[in-house]
Amino acid sequence: MHQSYSSLVYIFVQFLRRDMRVYAAKISENLINYALIIPLLNGISFAYLQSHIYFGTNSAQGLAVFCGTILGPFLALIFKVAFDILFDLEGNRFIDYQLVILNPRLILLQRILFITLYSFCMMLPFFPVVYIALGSYVDMSSSSWFLLAPVIFCASFCITGYTMLFAVILRRYQIRMFWTRVNHILMIFGGMFIPYHTIAQFSPLLGMIVRANPLIYASEGIRAAIVGGPLFMSIATCCIMLILFGTIFTLLTFYFFKKRVDHL
Repeated sequence: MHQSYSSLVYIFVQFLRRDMRVYAAKISENLINYALIIPLLNGISFAYLQSHIYFGTNSAQGLAVFCGTILGPFLALIFKVAFDILFDLEGNRFIDYQLVILNPRLILLQRILFITLYSFCMMLPFFPVVYIALGSYVDMSSSSWFLLAPVIFCASFCITGYTMLFAVILRRYQIRMFWTRVNHILMIFGGMFIPYHTIAQFSPLLGMIVRANPLIYASEGIRAAIVGGPLFMSIATCCIMLILFGTIFTLLTFYFFKKRVDHL
């Protein structure tokens, strides 16, 4: 039993190392795009220009809007990696080889773990880069960088689980529909541009509905860490909800993957 367990761990680690080697060539490109260019463009546009144009001296409101803009690149990055399993299922089917030597749930867990860590490392510099580059123009002096890391990590896990779920459900021709009818709606009602407290003040019913959207906890947790103050959900609440949603998505991924490949 001990030897069998050791073999499973060894194979799990080897698949993890394989993914690291495969995506190592894309690290520099992703860092430039998602940790440098996009945060700087969003920071200049939302945290600086639009903040002064729309909110005047109230830079905190512009900063709150800027915080939500991370959702777009966050989902795009994880989509690029997670949906490789869909392309494999409809292409070369390397997954068939993996299924022979490792438990299907462990294969999915390995992918979710890798994508969570990968996206966490890519997205973690998003706000520090803006702080370093635009520090004299954007007031991020009250930001809690220590608390930002667990929020980004929990958001990475949740979004990875969510994206992997759709990667094992959808077909290639449904990808555009997925972005138009699912991702876009979740981002808009996930606090991308409007914080939760503003939504709830406008319509308490809509506020209750958006609480079912996992992205609202990602944007609120990030705002609580970057902007601070009592207007946003607590970081603890956001992390707990993101882990809960991520776990649910992971379990659903197990279920729908089994239905798709009909493994034992």
